[in-house]
Amino acid sequence: MNLFDIIRYNVEFFFQDVEEIGSSDVSCCVNAVIRDYAPLTVQFASTPTRREIRRAVNAAIREFLPDD
Repeated sequence: MNLFDIIRYNVEFFFQDVEEIGSSDVSCCVNAVIRDYAPLTVQFASTPTRREIRRAVNAAIREFLPDD
């Protein structure tokens, strides 16, 4: 499992069947991604910052949500 798989899984989990998404909802998703990804980064010299992960989560949300 890589970072993008973790983001996709969490976005689907948090935002399946929701009507509105608030910034606190996105923050909860970002926290879950960081929690799930952290154990995989032990061998890395550098890891993505919270801001980079939040951008990736927002991009995944845009792809995940249907166009109305």
